[in-house]
Amino acid sequence: MTPAEIKNFKDIKKVGNVLFGVRLEKKLEVRDTQEKPGMNKQIEIKTSDSVLEKISRPLEISLFDKIKKIGTALWGIRKDEMQKPINNQKLVYVTPTAVECVKNAIDKKDTAIKTSTSKHSQAMIAAIDTRNACQKAALEKTTAKEQFEANKVCADAFQKGTKKNNMTIEKERNEAQKTYRTDLKSCSNSTVAHYFMLQ
Repeated sequence: MTPAEIKNFKDIKKVGNVLFGVRLEKKLEVRDTQEKPGMNKQIEIKTSDSVLEKISRPLEISLFDKIKKIGTALWGIRKDEMQKPINNQKLVYVTPTAVECVKNAIDKKDTAIKTSTSKHSQAMIAAIDTRNACQKAALEKTTAKEQFEANKVCADAFQKGTKKNNMTIEKERNEAQKTYRTDLKSCSNSTVAHYFMLQ
């Protein structure tokens, strides 16, 4: 949780460098901001024991279930593993029989991510070197128009290559995480799996 979110939790405890707490329930609240024209109404909806929360940025979408669009914003119910302790426990003990399996799953996941990161870095360095040579060659053109068009070819090629490279590393990392989740489920019970999936 971030410092700004502390007010939304109770029974806060520090485990290592991370704060854990029980999320406070929110009451149905509609605040009409008509005094500020152009602003949307701020809405918080309580659904049984869960709260529909506004998703502040695209990167947080994976943290929510039952996502729906209200107005121009996305709202959802925060996934249980992020909202409250697993099985109402603050800490999870990995049994000795599962430890080696979990360690192997962690190593396999991190090795895959390191390999992907290394490939991404090498591809980026190669793309920069190619652009460097291309832009220098563009300076050899004899008119401003020719220089501009040659330089544009360099920039377009670099952007296209970078986009493809970024898509590749994202796909590889997602595959590594998917394999990791599968490996953890085979190690022990779902409690262990869910706990380590958050790491």
